[in-house]
Amino acid sequence: MAKNKSRQIKKQSNKATAKKQNVLHCSARTFPQGRYVSPMKFAAAYFFAALVYLFLFRSNLQYFWYSLASTGVMLAVLAFVWGGKAMSKKDFSIYDIIIGIGGGSLLYIFSVGMAWVLEKIFPLYNTQIAEIYSWKEGYSLTVLVLMIVFLVGPGLEIFWRGMMTKWLITAWNVKWGIILSVFAATFVYLPSLRLTLICAGLLLNIVCSALYAWRKTPVAPAVAHSVWLLAVAVFFPLI
Repeated sequence: MAKNKSRQIKKQSNKATAKKQNVLHCSARTFPQGRYVSPMKFAAAYFFAALVYLFLFRSNLQYFWYSLASTGVMLAVLAFVWGGKAMSKKDFSIYDIIIGIGGGSLLYIFSVGMAWVLEKIFPLYNTQIAEIYSWKEGYSLTVLVLMIVFLVGPGLEIFWRGMMTKWLITAWNVKWGIILSVFAATFVYLPSLRLTLICAGLLLNIVCSALYAWRKTPVAPAVAHSVWLLAVAVFFPLI
């Protein structure tokens, strides 16, 4: 009897340990592993994004925010068609949303510091920043906020982090995938020919890529991107 009871207790203990290990294993996130992507496919996706950004910055800037929202939608569609599950319902959690809000707030603080430095060393800073803020004239506040929250931030992050960064990590490794994605996502800002905007894009991509490296989903970067845009472009301008 004693031996049987001891065996039962041991079995229950083993089951409890195995169950605990399974729960821990399920809760641990890993980078989404996709199929190896050929360089040609990556180049084609990047070339399309570069063309879209070129049109964005070289077209009539009076419609900049409508064009940016359209850019987010087009790139997100491409990510879902070519990149598979760039972002799914399982990726969403309150924790990631809170982290994204914190990341976007921190990004805004960094932007204030960057603006202060650029104002000191870059003679054309005030001219360029005033021009960039003039692009939102004539837009309804409600429309602008809705476009940023639902189209711009999520759309761009689904493409850059959910697909392109995932591809680079699969082809290289986490470290080089993140580094290369920062430069790739910043390079498309060059057609704007505005140092202020290029620096802002670099800062944005560093923070959002860092969030993706930490959380391993594009949810936190998407929230951070949206929060940052709402702060820097709408509610707390840098001028």
